[in-house]
Formats: sequence, structure tokens, C-alpha cells
Amino acid sequence: NDGDAASCAELARTLSAVPSTDEDQKRAGRYWERACDLAESLCREAADATRFGEGLEPDLDAAIAFYRRGGERDLTARFDRAREGCEAEDAGACVELGDLYYGDPAGEPLQRSVAERYYQRGCAQGDAEACSRVEERFPPRGSRS
Repeated sequence: NDGDAASCAELARTLSAVPSTDEDQKRAGRYWERACDLAESLCREAADATRFGEGLEPDLDAAIAFYRRGGERDLTARFDRAREGCEAEDAGACVELGDLYYGDPAGEPLQRSVAERYYQRGCAQGDAEACSRVEERFPPRGSRS
């Protein structure tokens, strides 16, 4: 409440670290936003927590906004190129966008339904890599891997 960015970030981390309720997640998100408002140096941490769902629901779009505020250029440029390309019917860009939403292929998908939508879009345009991602990562329900 006193405008101390580090305290806001610590409170967000604490709320994120414990098994949290929906209300805790909302509060953590608000504290990350407040920390970023007070100190741009904390925007990257807020972005990572938001992107990877650390105490929050994973949300790449919200994370990108935090990354922009914190001055992150590589990931935001990659995201912008992929989004613009996919909107322009570049199937490879749709795969890239799907990868960004999917997150770590070795772990649990972060935003599964959004990633699948972009892979499907690339596949519909005839991109073999996109079709492969759909097949590997989103097998039809009831089938065995």
C-alpha cells in the first residue's frame, strides 16, 4: 500500500507459491501488475509468472504486455512477427505462434486450446509441421498414444 514495488512482488510471489484459490490467483495478478507499475525492472518477473502460470492461469497475451513494459525485445518481436504472419495466412508463422502458446513441449502445455487453434490453422493451410504438431500433441479423444 505504500508504493514499494519489492513488497508488491514479494506478496505476488508468496500468493503464487502456495496452493492457491482463484481469489489468490487474482490477487497475485494484481500485485504483479502493481509491482510492474512501480518498477519496470519487475515487469520481466511479472511476465514470466503470467506466461508460465506461476500461481496464475498461463496467459501469453498478458505476459507479452508485461514483457513490452519491461523492455523485452526478442520475445515480443518474435510474438509480433508470428501473429502478423499467421494473420497474413503464413502457415509457418501459425506454427510459431502455436509453439509460443504451447510452451515447453517436454512439459504440460500452457495454453493448450489456443496452441491447438494455431496449429490447426497452419495445418489447414497445408503445413506438414503444423499437422504433425496437431497429431503428436492433440490426439483425438479416446485414442492411445
